[in-house]
Amino acid sequence: MRRSNAHDAATVAQEIRLDYLGQWGFCDVLVVDGGGHRAHLIDWKFAWSRYHADSPQFWAYCIGVWDAHPAVESITVHVAHPFRGEIDVETFSRSEHYGLLTAKVKAIIAENDFKDRVYLRVRVQGGGC
Repeated sequence: MRRSNAHDAATVAQEIRLDYLGQWGFCDVLVVDGGGHRAHLIDWKFAWSRYHADSPQFWAYCIGVWDAHPAVESITVHVAHPFRGEIDVETFSRSEHYGLLTAKVKAIIAENDFKDRVYLRVRVQGGGC
């Protein structure tokens, strides 16, 4: 992470890897305030489909932020859709959401853990190509 020139109190990271529950993903931008108690997770989606800030991808990213930054209490997720001219925003708090989101993400991982990886990669992600 690096210090932002515009806001010396904030730490800004771009394309940061977030580890959660033995998995990982990359968010586009993570901003943690100088006190370390609030964070903003920003992700751009360049598609016509709508991605919601309150969804499994961002639940998992929040877990990763909380695990990496123990002082962070709240995370505001901003999902920007430039082609749609929209930004979806949702705020999560460690005290209210950490256990709930962890349980939900664990359930998703467990549900998909037994599936054939080749089938998922070729048929589901590749659209059957």
